[in-house]
Amino acid sequence: MSGATADQSAFTVLRWDARSSPTHESSETVFFTGDGDRFLRLATSQGPFGGAWRAPSGAAHFSMPGRIVEVRAQGESVERVTHDVAGLFPEMWGRFDDEAFAWGTSSMLRWNGATWAPCAWPGEVYAMHGASRTQTYAVGRRGLVARWDGGAWRVMEPAHTGDLLAVHVVDEHEMYAIAKPGVILEGSALGWRVRVDTGRTLRGIAKFQGRLFVAVEGEGLYELDARNELVLVKDTFKPHQIECRGDLLIGAREHVVRSVDGARYVAYVLPKLRELIERKPPIW
Repeated sequence: MSGATADQSAFTVLRWDARSSPTHESSETVFFTGDGDRFLRLATSQGPFGGAWRAPSGAAHFSMPGRIVEVRAQGESVERVTHDVAGLFPEMWGRFDDEAFAWGTSSMLRWNGATWAPCAWPGEVYAMHGASRTQTYAVGRRGLVARWDGGAWRVMEPAHTGDLLAVHVVDEHEMYAIAKPGVILEGSALGWRVRVDTGRTLRGIAKFQGRLFVAVEGEGLYELDARNELVLVKDTFKPHQIECRGDLLIGAREHVVRSVDGARYVAYVLPKLRELIERKPPIW
């Protein structure tokens, strides 16, 4: 899930044969983009793999094995450009039209506004977020923290001994990360410290409207308060991802949820997309 708002976003839906677990042979990834008051089905790829990134200008990029498809929707017209790449890059993130990243387990690509090209790999990355061109951070395996300085990755001292699953950068003086399974870290460009071990399984973190929101797996959306306690905000959806490049966007199993103020939440129910998905028979 990627975008500034739910109606200007890109996301994937996994569809699989209910008689088995989602394997490459029995599943497909369906790629969608939000365009105003409608959702458009743009592509399908076999297997449970695929990433999505929505550029500020509105172009959506979808990663599939061996290619990244760039899609621009203008009214009823949909323009597609295929960028051939070597490998699979299921994770994507970017803040600018001319700079984004896509990565897999051992390699990374950088978007320069025209092409996706290989760039240096800082290590096994699990998540990325940034506040500016020189303050983009990648986190990952065994406490990996690396900063993109506008031209190269600078690997920093590990933030933790555990894997880092999510990161949110407010600015160079304030950033947050999640260490597996439930440790919340607070840091800056100078280093990191453990803020609290929640004892729960956490999936996402973002600071929005002055509040620190945390996705707790299987439970709901929480806020970490000044006492370092998790306070329930919403349990009507079970979040697994938080995106904050404008509105607060939350990805859940059956919903894409949007909040413009951190108080009211609007859910875009994924079953409403079933008609778009079922117009075409499954790949398997």
